[in-house]
Amino acid sequence: MSPQPPTPVAGRITRRSLLKAPTATAGALATAVAFAEPETPAEAAASFVKGVDISGAPQIEARGYSWNSAGVQNPPAAWRNMNYGQMRTAMGTYVNQTMTVMRNNDVLPTWVQIGNEINGGICRPAGSISSPAQLTGLLNAAYDQVKAVSPNSTVCIHLARPQKYDVMTTLFSRFAADSGKWDMSVFSSYGSADLTAGIAGNMKRISDAYGKPFPRSEFGGRVDRASSTQASLVAYIKALKTNGGQGISYREPECMSPFTGYTMGAWDSTSERPTSIMNGSTQA
Repeated sequence: MSPQPPTPVAGRITRRSLLKAPTATAGALATAVAFAEPETPAEAAASFVKGVDISGAPQIEARGYSWNSAGVQNPPAAWRNMNYGQMRTAMGTYVNQTMTVMRNNDVLPTWVQIGNEINGGICRPAGSISSPAQLTGLLNAAYDQVKAVSPNSTVCIHLARPQKYDVMTTLFSRFAADSGKWDMSVFSSYGSADLTAGIAGNMKRISDAYGKPFPRSEFGGRVDRASSTQASLVAYIKALKTNGGQGISYREPECMSPFTGYTMGAWDSTSERPTSIMNGSTQA
């Protein structure tokens, strides 16, 4: 059955990052999926999570907001003039309120991601990578409030470009040195199939270095090259399972023209039906 056409979106949607909506003030994104933390690659493969990120769809359709590039890590407008201490308090309050709303509606998440692709920090400049103590303070404030409301939730730190090992270790080494708190390291990248071994290997190196499990939180490929994107999805699932990864999530497969300029979904805009891309999830 073909979907009903969604409400047109104002402006272009480019790549991944935070939805520009009033509720996305601090970028604390919650992902609810059932999982058990395996201890070996074999156990990881047996309980591997395959998911999709469609978090933007309802808000995009209902409100018409657009998306910004991953490098934009500005604080919310209401926080812009806060000093670091005030911002840390605001971060904790925001996360506590968000988690409390979910708890009150019986939808506590298993995984909670604090920020989106925060290689350079969060709420910059206060939480810039060049101010590691303040970066750690903001992220720890969020961590503490997640645990205060939902002690069993797994708190994730999310970085982009795992193909660049040194880029990832810059943040993790400084964060860990300042007593940063996190339970899982998650990564996003959009590399082709021939890069799978290196990318999955880097994720495992980070996992081993800090003793944290890891999934791949974002995957995507060109929708107009469905066969190659499907093959890449299969390759990444296999590589992640081999290296003990927890799972993979396809970013916004429901996206299609003319409602978005994003070209890495998995939906054909002419037929308004899924392409063959997502078949890759059943082939590995």
